[in-house]
Parts: sequence; C-alpha cells; structure tokens
Amino acid sequence: MLLVEMKALSGACFVRAEHVLAITQTEPTKCSLVMVGGTVVSCVAPVRDVAARLEKALAAEAETKEGS
Repeated sequence: MLLVEMKALSGACFVRAEHVLAITQTEPTKCSLVMVGGTVVSCVAPVRDVAARLEKALAAEAETKEGS
C-alpha cells in the first residue's frame, strides 16, 4: 500500500495512489481527487502537480513490485 500526502483544504491528507480515479481542476491552484467509491478530496495544488506526484508514486510502487 502506498500513501501519498496531499494538501487538502482542511490540512494534510493521505490518499492511496491506486485508488484515485480522476483529478479535476476547480481553480488554477485547486483541484479535486475522485476516489474509488465516489469520495471527492479537495486539494490546494495545481492539477498538473498532483497528477505528477501520483504518477511518480505509482511508478515507484511498480518498480518495487518488479524487484520483488
């Protein structure tokens, strides 16, 4: 299990990268994560930055699994 820290509107939150279904931009510096099960997490970060962090985390997890 891989948790990625995000800056949520209410503070920090941790999400499982593999449970993110979509990322939507709500404002230039804010976005929302749509999670498995329909939960929406509002973040204070540009959508491209959040996407890059999630992709990096998923790539690192894939490398770990390949090495096992």
